[in-house]
Amino acid sequence: MPKFILEMEALETAYNSVLTENMEFIQKLGLQAKTDALTGIGNRAAYESYTKYLQKNHKEAIMFLFDVNKMRDINNTQGHAAGDKFLKKVTICILNVFGSKDIQNCFRIGGDEFVAYITDCPESAAPEYIRRFNEH
Repeated sequence: MPKFILEMEALETAYNSVLTENMEFIQKLGLQAKTDALTGIGNRAAYESYTKYLQKNHKEAIMFLFDVNKMRDINNTQGHAAGDKFLKKVTICILNVFGSKDIQNCFRIGGDEFVAYITDCPESAAPEYIRRFNEH
């Protein structure tokens, strides 16, 4: 086999390897761009994207807003690591009650502000979700 063909095959292999790595990197960056680093749920950018999706597709949803109380007290008396740990626990509670396996529907939109959407569910179900969340 001529040497240039072997060189071309080696070049093709190297190119495909770099292309695969770049595609994986781009996918990872896209995920990181819409994920809250602390909690692992959707961030504000993901929230805005999901809200636009709901509006564009005329989907009705129940929107639950959460503003965690006492965060300043926790951070000032126990430290920011304790505050971060508390926010992670809040996230777990939100996901346990409102999270979906099919879509990302829970978001951290600010320091201690969270949003969860429930679609394809009557508004009358909202009190049951609130009751379940309060149990957690």
